[in-house]
Amino acid sequence: MTSPTISNQRQGVAIPLTLTLTHQAIGSFFILSVSAMAPFLQDTLARAELIIGLFPSLAYLIAMGSSPIAHRVFDRFGPLGTSNLAILTGLAGYAVLTLTTPWAFFIAAILMGIAYGPLNPTSSVVLNQLAPPHRRNLVLALKQSGVPLGGAVAGTTLPVIASYLGYQMATIITGVVIAGLLVGFWPRSRRIDAHIETPIRQAAAPGERVFHRGCMLLASSSFCYSFVQLALSMFLGLLAFRLAGFTPVEAGLVLTVFHLSGMVGRPGWGMIADAIQGWGSALPIVGLITSTLTGLLVALTSMADPGAWMFYALAVGLGACASGWNGVFFAELAQAVPASALGAVTGQALSITFAGVVVGPSVVGFLLSSIDPSLVLTGLVALAAIGSLLAWSGVTASRQIMQTPSETPAP
Repeated sequence: MTSPTISNQRQGVAIPLTLTLTHQAIGSFFILSVSAMAPFLQDTLARAELIIGLFPSLAYLIAMGSSPIAHRVFDRFGPLGTSNLAILTGLAGYAVLTLTTPWAFFIAAILMGIAYGPLNPTSSVVLNQLAPPHRRNLVLALKQSGVPLGGAVAGTTLPVIASYLGYQMATIITGVVIAGLLVGFWPRSRRIDAHIETPIRQAAAPGERVFHRGCMLLASSSFCYSFVQLALSMFLGLLAFRLAGFTPVEAGLVLTVFHLSGMVGRPGWGMIADAIQGWGSALPIVGLITSTLTGLLVALTSMADPGAWMFYALAVGLGACASGWNGVFFAELAQAVPASALGAVTGQALSITFAGVVVGPSVVGFLLSSIDPSLVLTGLVALAAIGSLLAWSGVTASRQIMQTPSETPAP
């Protein structure tokens, strides 16, 4: 008899991938819109610098809470239906930004965090069931490209619209576009959700819901990776400005190169992971290369006059690796647990991932203001290496547990 998962894979993955990638991009767009509009908020928002700096941290902190519980509503609304409701919640927060008061931004960050948390658990459940096993890493990596895509769209469209029509109109116009997309998504989402098995429709066997030691190790590696990724994405341009004498525009270009390289690196690592999944995993390799490249960045700090090309070259490599691990991580997590437990386990793992997102920039920012940059970067070298070791241990443990059902712990 044909298994439900194989039957689902015959439905095709292109449309579900497009929907989940767009959901991810919109969620990222919401949170990063405040940074993109920062120059227009200086004269209208009280204590603008503080609020703009705290906004993403608060949103991701809230996402740590909403991600682990998202799977509880899958059976009622469907995974993609849950994502649509999440985007609707985020859209409400985005609309609140037009009020330009500190309390409005506080409420908006909470609503956007509630919206962002469920997006990865929902998409993982859908794409894990619909993607062919030999292309699962690539599909999940392509979906994760929505994160930098959303930031790129926010950074290119919002300032242009705001410069002509003002901050409020830029928010309203883009909000209306997102609302239109959401209306278009809903019917298609319902049809796809009808073919997706949720935990209640397919009862899990005893022990399937357990967040076992392999999952914990993988999640711990994601904490290290997200810590390093966010630290580099926040401060790589600043380091170029301070150490190599870049102008602010040139330092911004370093960050642009980092993010664009991440967009290419995510599907690139997905293809590599699919090619080697029979005998190994790409996830530890990503961390090892990230650690090595960050080590080269440490070497640059000791040079009297590092060349500009060195920073750009490292921005390409670090963007592809430090920002390219996400899709491979979700694919490994999908292989670590039965399909019926994936939504719950992904949510739990992401609560640890988001912890790295929240604390990474704050800790590194404090250290950069207190000690030599080379020492801070050396710490990132070590953290990326630890993440690589945790990833290897997590992949090894998860595959052993999945291959030996008797080892799966009872709930």
